[in-house]
Amino acid sequence: MTKLKKLLSGALSVLILLPLLSVCLNALTPQAASFADINNPEVFLKQQESDTCTLCANVMMLRRAAIMKGMSNWKDITESSARSTVWVENAGVWLDYTYKGIRVSNDSVASPVLETLKNLLAAHPEGIVASDKHFPHAILLTDYTNGTFYCADPSSTTPAGRIPASKASIKLENVDDFWYVASELPPLQESIELVNNSTLNRVYSVVGQTMVINGKASGGLEPYQYRFSVMTPGSSSYTVVKGYSANNVLSYYPTAIGRYSLKAEVKDGYGNVADKTFTAWLKEADLTNESALSQESIFYGRSVAIHGEALGGTGEYTFAYYYKKQSSTSYQRIGEGFTDTKDVTFKPAAAVPYDIKVVVRDSSGTTSAKVMTLKVSKTPLQLSSSVSSLNLTLGQSVRVSADGTYGFGGYTYAFECIERTDGAAILSGAVYGNTQTAVFKPEKAGKYNVTAAVKDRSGAVVKKTYVVTVNPELVNHSKLSVTQVQAGKKVGIVGYATGGTKPHTYAYYYKKSTSQTWQQINVSETTSSTYFIPYQEGTYQVRVDITDSNGIKRSLVMTVKVTYCSP
Repeated sequence: MTKLKKLLSGALSVLILLPLLSVCLNALTPQAASFADINNPEVFLKQQESDTCTLCANVMMLRRAAIMKGMSNWKDITESSARSTVWVENAGVWLDYTYKGIRVSNDSVASPVLETLKNLLAAHPEGIVASDKHFPHAILLTDYTNGTFYCADPSSTTPAGRIPASKASIKLENVDDFWYVASELPPLQESIELVNNSTLNRVYSVVGQTMVINGKASGGLEPYQYRFSVMTPGSSSYTVVKGYSANNVLSYYPTAIGRYSLKAEVKDGYGNVADKTFTAWLKEADLTNESALSQESIFYGRSVAIHGEALGGTGEYTFAYYYKKQSSTSYQRIGEGFTDTKDVTFKPAAAVPYDIKVVVRDSSGTTSAKVMTLKVSKTPLQLSSSVSSLNLTLGQSVRVSADGTYGFGGYTYAFECIERTDGAAILSGAVYGNTQTAVFKPEKAGKYNVTAAVKDRSGAVVKKTYVVTVNPELVNHSKLSVTQVQAGKKVGIVGYATGGTKPHTYAYYYKKSTSQTWQQINVSETTSSTYFIPYQEGTYQVRVDITDSNGIKRSLVMTVKVTYCSP
């Protein structure tokens, strides 16, 4: 066989094998886990002992993470199997650990608590272990779906499985720290949020036409069930016209002229419900103009919304919008003339009464005009401002913002941060600009005047000054009662700091100098002293973390030598 024939034969063999290789590669690629997979009832457990709620909650989180990683042996993750790695006897779960390649860390919950928990669950579909250290108890917070928090509570006094967090042993508002999976995990296969994608065939109908809703949904857990309700003209409540079923189509024949509200509700396999409401009209024979203003009276400098609406007539509508001062004889047009746009805004140029006119035209060319009166009153320039904090620790920055309203428009802004002294001129010679925020970083401790101002095109100025306290830099002066001690004796630790923004919080740790892992001494964050007892000879390191109310933290590491005999 010639060299060319050999090459051609080899290439043909590769082409023949390509489909088989593709099938094999696809078979080796793990399928992404779904929301249903990680909420398999067998994932959730109850604690085996009275004090292992935190361990049990971490185990459930590890199981969900293992499923997302495609680990088929996730059921082997139990309190017993994980205990030696995750748990410290008489202390609790490690703040940081790695189990079966899944790295877990601990952090505190920032305020506002509920909003923080929503954001954490959005970033961690595997869930987080939420802990109330003062109760004390921990739960696995699984998801936030359709406005509801869900969890699995290890306590034997609560229902098993995934339940609304309102049925848990602790209140979410009291959660102060959490464990989370720090390792990167594959995304879930599907959205956990149930979304109602239903559609209505037409907004305007005439007698004899049908209003049809096609129920559609995505996310959640299939199969879906649909329910349809209608609020007829003159009614203030909905009437169910088709109860929950797999039938996702409603054909409704309106009979009374006027405005209808039609509601489609979809329920998924978890029992979550998402609704969507439509507004529709059964038109009269004659075209009528139902346009309206969002407000009949406004202050100068504000805008009014104009909504074009009509009933009756033939086919679809287009709208044209006009305005004039009541003292004028001619209208000015808003926009480009007749359009299908139903909402426009108008900002008066003077504090006088205006006539607002909306003309509607149907597909036959028939028009109907409606004139409405808008009263515009003059109001002085006003300033809305805010400052990020009134109490800082040296090294932090303060942000001040401003927003002008009313007056004569054309707002510009000025900002200043000066140390408080008698007779200091506020914003003397300040330069005004379009920027609405400023950030200042004081260079020394003391009290400062932080001022925001707005100026309109008439030259009117409104100012507001805040008194901001800058505390000295936080310094950790913690001490040990001894630097050399006999094994089995207490070593007292006194947490003490100067500067920073009170109140201070404290955290205490110790380890042998040969170890890489710090052991936390379990005391209240507000406790300014504690102790630990070393039982082995050697050199120990003691660390005190002091944090002020602005989150500034200073750590101090000290050394104590431990011997088996009296030093």
